[in-house]
Amino acid sequence: MIKLREEWGSAPLKFLPRYQDGKNMLDALVRYPSPIPMWDDLVDESEIYENQRPSMDHIMMDLLHTDDGSLNIIDQQLRFGCEVTKAQFLAALIRAPHVKEFNPSTRLYSIPDLDFHEEGSHQCGITVPKNMLDFSVQSTRDGRRLWGTSLCPLGTVTDVHTDYHGPMQLMLGISTRKLWLIWPGTPKNFEWWASRRSRCPTSTVTVEAIQQLEGLKILYQTGRQAFILPPYHFHAVMTFETSAHCGTALWDYEWWLKASKAGIEWEYGWARDYMANEHPRSEAVALLNDLDVAMGKWEQLLAKLVKKNVNVMKFKPWVKETSKKVKVLLNDLKG
Repeated sequence: MIKLREEWGSAPLKFLPRYQDGKNMLDALVRYPSPIPMWDDLVDESEIYENQRPSMDHIMMDLLHTDDGSLNIIDQQLRFGCEVTKAQFLAALIRAPHVKEFNPSTRLYSIPDLDFHEEGSHQCGITVPKNMLDFSVQSTRDGRRLWGTSLCPLGTVTDVHTDYHGPMQLMLGISTRKLWLIWPGTPKNFEWWASRRSRCPTSTVTVEAIQQLEGLKILYQTGRQAFILPPYHFHAVMTFETSAHCGTALWDYEWWLKASKAGIEWEYGWARDYMANEHPRSEAVALLNDLDVAMGKWEQLLAKLVKKNVNVMKFKPWVKETSKKVKVLLNDLKG
């Protein structure tokens, strides 16, 4: 960790917009009161693609074949989406490794969710290992299994957050050098998150997470390293070289037992008690809309398991009851 902090303090990283934020995170990690264990839920990357080895060339083709208006580009300094073109994004991406002094006008952009394209990453035949699909369903779009890529320049910092509403994620590095900080969704960690869930995360909150959340593990992801990010696991990421990783969401029965059930029930309770959590009704409605979509995936998984004659004695009533509760509360709040 000390070596990574030293690297972050060297050019060009020290001249980029999120330098101080990253430095604060690394300082907190260096001061961590006990050894931080490594994330070990890894997957053999060679089992994930069938044709060409995924590369940044494929990612660039995905980008070039995506309309400007369809891109979700994040301004790293503002931490919000912004309206810039592919040309502006690429110019900033190329410039970042060569910045030699701090300039308040230096821009740094990232794309968290770039879709695969026929002329790009779909050529690689990226897929989920068969054994992982036996008791899960995958995100789809237009009948096709859905994968997306996160494309980040060096110096990118992604502050603490959680993804989606119940699925695990299978992550595959394309060309990566990132430091992942990962925390489990324990009752203590959810309690800490209750007042922060719907607010734009900041580096201050991420440093607080390092200091206050329990169960921290780290993953120094390089190359094509693949891993599982379980449901409702808080995470933050620092990027040391221009990197891309792709991922897909899986609604998985095993992870329902381990983490999804508790996480979904916590989110439902958060939406129900939104006033006590000091958030507006609109935030509760937005969360319930997302949960309603997620429950549709659990219903798909239930149908799949029943068809395979899997014992769903606990799962079936939970799916039906929770789906109904979410819909009832959503309709009540929409009023």
